[in-house]
Amino acid sequence: MSFGAQLVNTSGYSVQVTSGVADMDQFYAEQYKDATAKPLRLMTVGAKKDGMVNAKMAYDLYLPKGVSAENPAPAVALTHGYLNSKEFEEGFAIELARRGYVVFAYDQYDHGDSTWDTPSAFNFYVWSAYDAVEFLAAQDYVMTAADGTKMIGVSGHSMGGFSSEIAVAWDQLNLDMGVYSHPKTVAVLAQGADFRYVDAYVAGYSGGAYANTYATYKSRTAGALQGEYDEFFFDNSGKGKGNVIEKDYASDKVGYGMLGLTKPGESNKFYQVDPATGTALTDEITDLTGNYGERIIYKVAGDHPYNTWSPQAASCIIDFFNHAFEHQTALHGSTAGLEAYGINPKDGSHQIWWIKEVFTGIGMLMVLAAVLCGLIGLVNVPVFRLACTDATLIPEVEPTSKPRKAIGTGLTIFSILLSGFMIPALMSPGGNAANAAILTTILDVFMYASFAAALILALVAGIFKAAKKDGSKELVRPAGGALLISVIALALRWLINDGTGYVLNSTNRWFNAPSINTIAFWAVASGLLALIFALISHFFVNPNRTVAHLGLKASWKQVGVSLLNAIVVSGVICAFVWIISLIFNVDFRMYTYAIKTVNGGAFLSALHYLPFFFLFYFCSGISLAVATAGKKGWKADAIAVAIEVLPCALFLVYQYTILMTTGVAPFPNFDLNGILVQGLIWTLIFLAIYQRRSLEKNGNIWNGVFLNTIFFTFLTLGNTCLYLLK
Repeated sequence: MSFGAQLVNTSGYSVQVTSGVADMDQFYAEQYKDATAKPLRLMTVGAKKDGMVNAKMAYDLYLPKGVSAENPAPAVALTHGYLNSKEFEEGFAIELARRGYVVFAYDQYDHGDSTWDTPSAFNFYVWSAYDAVEFLAAQDYVMTAADGTKMIGVSGHSMGGFSSEIAVAWDQLNLDMGVYSHPKTVAVLAQGADFRYVDAYVAGYSGGAYANTYATYKSRTAGALQGEYDEFFFDNSGKGKGNVIEKDYASDKVGYGMLGLTKPGESNKFYQVDPATGTALTDEITDLTGNYGERIIYKVAGDHPYNTWSPQAASCIIDFFNHAFEHQTALHGSTAGLEAYGINPKDGSHQIWWIKEVFTGIGMLMVLAAVLCGLIGLVNVPVFRLACTDATLIPEVEPTSKPRKAIGTGLTIFSILLSGFMIPALMSPGGNAANAAILTTILDVFMYASFAAALILALVAGIFKAAKKDGSKELVRPAGGALLISVIALALRWLINDGTGYVLNSTNRWFNAPSINTIAFWAVASGLLALIFALISHFFVNPNRTVAHLGLKASWKQVGVSLLNAIVVSGVICAFVWIISLIFNVDFRMYTYAIKTVNGGAFLSALHYLPFFFLFYFCSGISLAVATAGKKGWKADAIAVAIEVLPCALFLVYQYTILMTTGVAPFPNFDLNGILVQGLIWTLIFLAIYQRRSLEKNGNIWNGVFLNTIFFTFLTLGNTCLYLLK
């Protein structure tokens, strides 16, 4: 699969794809050592000696066959969004490179393998694309037009779009300051990003010189690619409907302002603008060498993350840069046409990137299957066999009466529906107020009812014992269970309502991955909620079951060997993924879900999050043990997957069905967290299978709990924004 993915990634080896890490401090020191005017980056980053910030930028360079210093080509710098890495733009990189463009796909700082001395959280995008442009402009295989202008375009998704927009502003500011003699960027396309946050940064660093970034575009070609149901951007109407609504950026005041219009415009149409005033020109222009800028808004189907995986979006990006470089090369004195520079401007309908996604997607499934094989197979090795309980399998479940069975089924269905509906409240402390209030009421019922039940059962047990009647011992167990349920409900109630300001509610040096903070909070909250229902079922619906039916019966030796098993399996799989990535320069992914190895900083951060995810997988392990007791094989797997996945799946179906039918989502402010829920689906599917199969093989939950905790925590930390704050 990786070989097939590499074959597509290199367009049948007609494009050379190499990975590297650029030392940007060294680059700037060498590039500008004799310059009298220093570029903006060296003067304004609050850095150490001589403006250095220990910046290392990881990249994949796509160099088409025949492109060299003697035969340079236009270049495009592509970057990912807030929670991603450079591989998320691979589809667009493949399509642009196979048409003859040089493509520089890079990790923004605080992402992937790019690092720097993080000056503050949420600062990476201000400089990432700018540094990429500086690096590209210094390469001799990047085309320089006849008048000295570099033929470089920038594009990025979400925060990468912001970074690209700001890079153009810095380019123009350096030009106005006399640092540059000619522009280094001629085109910018923001994918899934508008301009609402850009002006503040540009104005702040330029002393107000560019309070409106449109002014910096001048004669450049600029555009925005907007998803119809983008969860974040493209609506500046101020109507207060929330973010998750249907959008039409060409009809939004900020959108048509970018087009140079004073009233709503049209999507998917280029507008020529006066470079001095930024207003649209009404006359038809046929002279490509004319000094005018170009503006366009592409509107495509789908939501925010789908921009990175959409054939329609890929077609827009291809057509944009074909059009942009055709105009820009002519504008800056190179009238030979793109074909003269080795560009084959096929239209956007000829796409092959999706074939690579098929290969990497199948490869991802094979890796996840290999984890299961390792988890189950390793216990056949004598040392790891110690992880199994003496009985190997959980004791048989006694037949349950039909009324109890119906109650148990109803309890499971209610827990799934409640967990799904409560996702907005479970994703952050002090989350959705309405949902939090409902959940608080339900937890109050659990808490007080369980506590009352514990007191009554304990009192009756005491009376029976004093009267020397049978049954006192049988009442102690449910009394203890009721007290435990009450305590867990109290803890969850506090977490939902009063957890603000604690541990996972802010980014800091210890918990430095914002998206993981959100997921970890959801994991703890949803895990405790699932545990409450599991314990109710265990103690009251099926009172004859034992500790073994919870999957907890194991010796300390068995627990220790289970941990060793999980470490070995996770380590072997991660080593395999790392080796394959070195050989074939591809990873394992499908849509927004990917399996990547972590670097040193991410590894240390993952250790900080392990306790929270351990609690989630521990609660899930008990919940699945209770729900699948007495069941085996694929039917038990299906039940386990349904219990784990349905809450998130049902929520997403509800959220996006209402959005697409009415234009406003039922939870219109559940934007980034909604995207995080989408990414959880794959993990939930496989954690359920791993946990259930491990339980059946070992007779306890520990092997699956440790494996899921280690493997998925490290996997998650390798695919998100990570601030290495000092």
